[in-house]
Amino acid sequence: MNPTIKENGDVRADYEEVRQRRLANPSLVEGNSPRVEEASGNHVKKKRPDDDSSPVSLSSSQGSPMKGTDRHARALNLVLEQIFQISLRKDVSHPIFRIERPNDDELITPSNLSEFVIMRMMDGNNIGLGGCVGYITACYRRLVQKQSSCSDKIKDDLSSCKEQIVSFLASAVNEPDIFGQSGLSDLLKILGQAGGDVVITTLMREFADEMTNHGSFDEVSKNMIVMCYEGLDPTSAFPMTVRSVFDDITEPMSALITLVRADKRYAAAVTSSQVFLADPRLLFASPPDIMSAQMRFGAKVLEKGGVAGAAMEHQTLLGRVLRVAPDIRDPKVTELFKDTLKQSRPVVEGNIGSLRTKMTYVQQQATDLVMSLLKAGAQPKAMTLKWLTQALYFNREAEKDRPSPLVASSTGFMLNLCGVLLRLAKPITEDPVKLEKVDWGFIHWGAEYLSRPGLASQAEKFFSQDCTRLMLPTDEDAGVSTPVTTTDFNFISQSFFSCWRALHLGVVQECVKYPHIMRALNRLHSDLMRGSPQAMQHLVMKLTMDAMLLSSDLMSDVAMFCSACASSLLQKLNVSSTVNPAASIGEDWIVPIDRFSSCEKKILMGTPEHFVDDLAELLLFIAKTDPRLLSLKPLDPVLDLVIYLVRRPSAVSSPHLRAKLGQVLYYVFLPTSERVGEERYTPPGPSIPDGPQCRLLGSHPVAEKYLAPALLLLYGDVERTGFYEKLMNRRCIMVVLRHLWTLSSHRPAFRAIASGTGDTAGDKTNFIKFANGLLNETNALVGSTLEKLQEIKQTQLLMQNAQEWSSMSEEDRKRVMEIYDQNEREVTGKSDLCMETLNMLNYLTSDSHIRLPFLLDEILPRFTSMMLNVISKLVGQKGLEIKVDNMEKYNFNPKAILMEICVTMTHFSSYERFWTAVAGDGFFETKDGRYPLEKALSTVKKLGLLNEQQIESLASLVENAVRARANFKNIDDLIQDAPEEFLDPLMSTIMRDPVFLPTSSSTLDRATITQHLLNDEIDPFNRKPLSVDMLVPQTDLKLRIDAW
Repeated sequence: MNPTIKENGDVRADYEEVRQRRLANPSLVEGNSPRVEEASGNHVKKKRPDDDSSPVSLSSSQGSPMKGTDRHARALNLVLEQIFQISLRKDVSHPIFRIERPNDDELITPSNLSEFVIMRMMDGNNIGLGGCVGYITACYRRLVQKQSSCSDKIKDDLSSCKEQIVSFLASAVNEPDIFGQSGLSDLLKILGQAGGDVVITTLMREFADEMTNHGSFDEVSKNMIVMCYEGLDPTSAFPMTVRSVFDDITEPMSALITLVRADKRYAAAVTSSQVFLADPRLLFASPPDIMSAQMRFGAKVLEKGGVAGAAMEHQTLLGRVLRVAPDIRDPKVTELFKDTLKQSRPVVEGNIGSLRTKMTYVQQQATDLVMSLLKAGAQPKAMTLKWLTQALYFNREAEKDRPSPLVASSTGFMLNLCGVLLRLAKPITEDPVKLEKVDWGFIHWGAEYLSRPGLASQAEKFFSQDCTRLMLPTDEDAGVSTPVTTTDFNFISQSFFSCWRALHLGVVQECVKYPHIMRALNRLHSDLMRGSPQAMQHLVMKLTMDAMLLSSDLMSDVAMFCSACASSLLQKLNVSSTVNPAASIGEDWIVPIDRFSSCEKKILMGTPEHFVDDLAELLLFIAKTDPRLLSLKPLDPVLDLVIYLVRRPSAVSSPHLRAKLGQVLYYVFLPTSERVGEERYTPPGPSIPDGPQCRLLGSHPVAEKYLAPALLLLYGDVERTGFYEKLMNRRCIMVVLRHLWTLSSHRPAFRAIASGTGDTAGDKTNFIKFANGLLNETNALVGSTLEKLQEIKQTQLLMQNAQEWSSMSEEDRKRVMEIYDQNEREVTGKSDLCMETLNMLNYLTSDSHIRLPFLLDEILPRFTSMMLNVISKLVGQKGLEIKVDNMEKYNFNPKAILMEICVTMTHFSSYERFWTAVAGDGFFETKDGRYPLEKALSTVKKLGLLNEQQIESLASLVENAVRARANFKNIDDLIQDAPEEFLDPLMSTIMRDPVFLPTSSSTLDRATITQHLLNDEIDPFNRKPLSVDMLVPQTDLKLRIDAW
């Protein structure tokens, strides 16, 4: 050590010596001002104690000539005066702390500096803002600045003075009683205001060296960390008082960041402190109930903020940083939005933006802190990753619809954690080389510290093994379990999958809740106008969610991460985005499970189903809130993944998830002009051009070959998603198919699958499933719409009858109006979809290749029955029942429906099988011998709905069907004479292709049972599972029927 440098003990000795001299002679010191000031022209400018601006300039012409001293000593004296703001000269004219000395020629030197600095710091009135620590750090800043511009010789002297400054700082912090001030508290305030200041960072590194040399680093760093931890909790304990996002915790947060950036030793101290990880007893509390935890641990768990995820939020250092977010329970947030209904949109958006800015700041600061810890060496990195892992693992409660706030972390905490992990994963998602290093074995990773104390040898898996997997195991794979893996995975894999898990627990859960909040607000609209507290609470909840969730920065990172996830999964599945040019047009449209590679099976059976569901949910949410963000990211991998999965029904066991993939195609990749009436969560902004992802459907080679056939299959599969979900899912698929139909590059795929020319067995069956679903959809939509229109008509007639309406009680009228309003909403919602399905039948059957499957026995009877049924309701005697007032209000257009059906029928006018099926249908002829199809022909002529060629085709169809009708009367007589074994037991018709049902030992016509199995794969006689491939042909019976 330089002999001029004072150790802590020497500083204490100097202090005692100076104190004794001052007691003996109080006139030794003369302070010029109560705070550090800078002369500037004719006024005095106040400065903070650690300001790094240029100090007052002194020249040798000021004051005494300091005779008897050399040039270097005089120059050094002037420099030290400027740095330490002290002077021994009597005639100093600027605001510097003046010290009275008996020797007029005495100069300030490194050897006597300690005595004068101590004098300065002992004068509490003249020390300035920030106390002794503020003065010391300001001196250090001025010294660093001077070192960059002075001579080499003075630089050497200043180096020894710099080390003395660090010693003074150590003394002020370690022994605050010397100067009667709170040195550690003042130091943290300065660190909190540093904001990445390189000078302060360097000072704290040298301070760590000083503390380490004297063996006090651990104690001092521990105290600083605890003070930061306590500073991050400015209000009383959860949940008695809600912490506010408006609480200022900038200083403790910035102080932490400055410390860990300054030196790895601080980072190690942070991650080793007791406040870094939560108490294991709170993490593993079981059952997860606060009262039980209180009884079990005998601690005031309520005051500590809960157990499991809640403990990670409230009882850890990083948790207290990340929990800073808007909360609807915060009175200040409620106050911010209380006048929303009276404010203009810019004002409301400004309020939302103010909250969003605070969250963005917290996420950025937290990211800086976490990144600094991760880069600080092996121990801080390991402990930080452990904290991140525990924060995610112990927040499984967040997956519930209503998670307990005493068990799960808050929404704000989870969203902030997502923001941090997205930033950590960004270098991975933006670099294909790093993305290739992601190890998907991590989904089976386990860690001992996730196990309950006492069972540490049993490593719990990070991703629950109880969750549903993307693909169900096959018979040969059943019972094969994946062993718990405790291998250390690379940082890339940990960051990548931690981010995915965080999004699942945070952003995805809120994306799912957001539309429910919107619908609740719609229901409470009238109450909201009246100022209902419940309605206002929902409004504040919605606006708070807007601030936290609808951040363009957050959602842009989410979109990029989704693309990277799709790309990584495809890499592991070894999927190419190109097509083998030598492959035939129909090769492997639908890939059966026996063509999956062992690698594909391993990945698909190991991947949690929610991985893909999360990607779909996130992309759909962005598309419905801020679709412009999708155009900024490369989404080719997402389309590749969607096509891969829809082509492989066995790869995704959930019909709901497969249906959601169809929604992704609709909302993400379809041009805006095609998405008429799409659902949006936010008001549409200025019209923007379609992004590059909307052009992929027309240029993507894999999509051109495989997408249309895969969607035709998917259309049939969504039958299992439930009635209401099915309507929405099929509309999305229909609109996408219609768009693909308009693209010439996709037309060959449509024709090939309809013709059954693919190499995959069952291509024809897949199209039959699609056609069956389309007919089911049309029947349900048209039937339900017409039924509700009849009810609407009856209600309108009732209300028009003033006498009858007034005779009803108020309660009865209210009940009638509720049903009336519900019917109106249902008809309005279904009318558009009704037209979509009929239009789809029209344009598909306009192609000669595609109309042929509609003539198959499995489809034709239902096809003709559906169209004739609609025609009879539109033009028959019951047609008047659907002629409601203000028909256009419901988007229901009977003329357009009639035109679509008639045009569709003209496509089949030249097929005898078709007009024969029309003639044999029960809706072709009414009980009084009339033909509704003839009436339809007359109507379209009268209204000019069809062109001349179409009129001729329809007239020919009617003529041939009427003629064929006479033959069916003879067939009815024939059926009466037929042997019982020749008749289909369900339809009472003569069987053409009898088959045996092994599940019930029954015999049915193949067309009858196949049509039934398209909708429900069970035996109609005993409801046992039954599929088409189980049917046994009855060859002998068929020969006897044909002979008869």
